[in-house]
Parts: sequence; C-alpha cells; structure tokens
Amino acid sequence: MEKIFIITAGAVKKGLSFGHFFRSIELNNYLKKKFQIFFLITHPNKKVANYLRDKKINFKFINKNSINKFLRNKNFKYLVVDLPNPNLKINHNKSKLIIFDEFLRFKGNCNYYLTTNIFKKLKKKYLNYHQNISFRFFKFLNKKIKKRAKIKKIKNILILTGGSDLMNINKTVTKKILKEKLLKYDFYFVVPFSKNNNNFSPQKNIKFINYNSAFNRINMFDLAITNGGNSMFEMIFLKIPCLCFSTNILERLNIDYFQKTKMVLKFKKNQSLESQINFFHL
Repeated sequence: MEKIFIITAGAVKKGLSFGHFFRSIELNNYLKKKFQIFFLITHPNKKVANYLRDKKINFKFINKNSINKFLRNKNFKYLVVDLPNPNLKINHNKSKLIIFDEFLRFKGNCNYYLTTNIFKKLKKKYLNYHQNISFRFFKFLNKKIKKRAKIKKIKNILILTGGSDLMNINKTVTKKILKEKLLKYDFYFVVPFSKNNNNFSPQKNIKFINYNSAFNRINMFDLAITNGGNSMFEMIFLKIPCLCFSTNILERLNIDYFQKTKMVLKFKKNQSLESQINFFHL
C-alpha cells in the first residue's frame, strides 16, 4: 500500500483553532482504504494525541526544522501540507506535493494547490503548472446550489463553533436564548474539541452533543449557527441554512459572498436571536 504523509497543525494558538487538523482528518477518512497515512503534527497537543490514538491513526509530533531529516530516505507517493503558513522548505523527493492554503501565502512550487479563497486571483503558475491542477474549493457552490426557499418551520438548531470557539459564540448564543426565553426551539450545541464535555444545561431545550452525534443526525437540523469557514461550507453543501459569525477577514468575505443565496445571514450580536432566526422563515 502506498504512503501519504500529512503535515498539519495540532494545537490552538492565538487566532487559530483546529480547522487545519480536522480538514486533514477528513482527508484521512476519505483515503485510508487506499493509502497508508502518517501524520506529522506541529504544535503538540494532548487532546490531539488522544484523538489520534483513539482513531488508530499513525502520527508523530515534530518540529518544523526536523521534517526534512525525518522524511529522508522514506518512500511515499504524496506529501500534504495543511498549515497556517505552508511555506516549508521540504525535500519531498519524487513524491507529489499537495498544498492547502486559504490565504494564498504559499510561494513555492507544488503539484496540487487547494484553496477555499475565491476572492484573490491565483498566481499564474498554479493555473498552468505543468500538467497539474489548481482547484478552487467551493467556487462551484454559487452555480450548483440554487437559492433555497425559506423554511416553513424551524425547530432544531445546531450550534457549531469550531474546535475551540475562538469568539466565545456559545456563551453569546446561550445568553440570548435565556434572555429572549426561546422555548419553541431545540438548540443543540456541539461541544468544542478543546473543551471538556461537562456542560450544564440551564433549560431543557438547550442540549450538548459531540461532533459525531451531530453529523449522524444532521438531517434533523433546520438551521445552523456556525463560523464562516469549513463548517459553513459543509452546511451549505448539505443545504442547511446558516446564521454565521466570522473569526477572520476571509470568513467575513465568505459570509458576505454567500448571503445573496439566502442560505447565509451574518450573525449580529446587537440584534435579537429570534429576529435573525425568523429571516429563514417564510
């Protein structure tokens, strides 16, 4: 079985959650039957280590400066780099290099260049790099997904705030639910990866679930409150409308771009939560 090495970030730091890590996990889930996959994790994290062990995924915590030495004399077909800054000087031998890069920071050469950034023009070399491809994730959504009719009734609402809830949205939403006495909806909070699952529910219609439980029951949700990154793209693909908040400028642009489909509305802290939910009603 051919090998793939995936280099990704494994810990939260200022302004960075677990998006790179879980995107790499999804890649692993998709390819694990065809390839032997090994993770090289920068920024060590105990929760990440436990998660990878539970999933029986091969991994190693590694300093960026030690990657070349580790990869020397190893045979592998692909090297995937999904980091906040993907500009690593890596000798990937004869293997193909795949780069994930939302902010278009990569300056080198690669075989495949993947980005969700639809707002900046790619460098010409990525459009015509030998016989390789440049694929812009989700650009097709604007054409493929038709404007969805507003929902007759919203009952079950999923709150998905990423791996660490950088903007403390869970607390903001909970306060609004309690203040506005929103008892006619059921709110399902996905517990962030970096938090302990010991949440106390202040009322019966506020429930806490894990990521897997949420996606096993994804068809029950009428609306999602989420960020403007990977989670929003997943929800749009599943045709679940989103009340979205942004954690960076790119997410803000994503939200603004998809608002015209009526599938997305920018979350406003100074407006009532119910009025924003009602935007998606008939």
